[in-house]
Amino acid sequence: MEELKFLKENNLKIPDVYLKCDEMVKATKLLKESTKNRVCYLPLCDTMCAQSLGANILIDELSTPRVKSYKYNDIEELLNLQKVYLDEVEANEVLKAIKKLSSENEDVILSIEGPITILSSLIDLTNIVKALKNRKNDLYKILEYVKDFIVEYAVKGVESGAKIISYADPTGNMDILGKRTFCNLSSDITIEIFKELQQKINGKASIHICGRTTTSLLNLGLMEIEELNFNNNMTYADVLLKEGICKGRMFGQNCIKNTNKSVFNEKIYTVRIL
Repeated sequence: MEELKFLKENNLKIPDVYLKCDEMVKATKLLKESTKNRVCYLPLCDTMCAQSLGANILIDELSTPRVKSYKYNDIEELLNLQKVYLDEVEANEVLKAIKKLSSENEDVILSIEGPITILSSLIDLTNIVKALKNRKNDLYKILEYVKDFIVEYAVKGVESGAKIISYADPTGNMDILGKRTFCNLSSDITIEIFKELQQKINGKASIHICGRTTTSLLNLGLMEIEELNFNNNMTYADVLLKEGICKGRMFGQNCIKNTNKSVFNEKIYTVRIL
């Protein structure tokens, strides 16, 4: 809500600030300046991926973008999802904004949601969990569809100039789903996403993984971490952007909102898939 207040105070247009390239660029630069940060964050909402897949998102001046109503009532309806072409959906405005900011020598972070969080904006989460019992194969087809969108969006973001991909799946973590459901629903598809991102981005950007997601996968023995220590007054953004040492690697056990925080004598963790 503080961010929404900031947008209003600076006469930024809603909903254009969330949906239109020029307003996104203006807003993210103003936010960067106000926080004295090194990086620009895009998009300004965490519903962009879901909206691009057809979610009913309400955008007004009362609160940040949020689900207005579920578009789908059951898994059967979700099976009819058609391939999304990025140049035809809302996410394309984000890609255009990244390109514009990059051309102005700004360092951009592209934030992307994971498959369970995206799906939970399209359909009630209980229907997804129930499908594990009697529609598992259909559910996995849907997860594969969402995975392909996530990977394509991230790759296009890097091609547009994003230097950091930030991944989070707050609804799809073990602390929300429980260990058994997380193992059956979320863990495998998440690992697939990371493998494909590393392969297709091919060292052209760093990948930051939300601490909660990292912890969930570490607890299952699907990842391992390595400590990096920095004894100078760099920020977390400096680390993620550092050429030759960190670019192209995956980082975890941290929060992307800490980009402005000094890492002097702090432990920074790189992540490797086992």
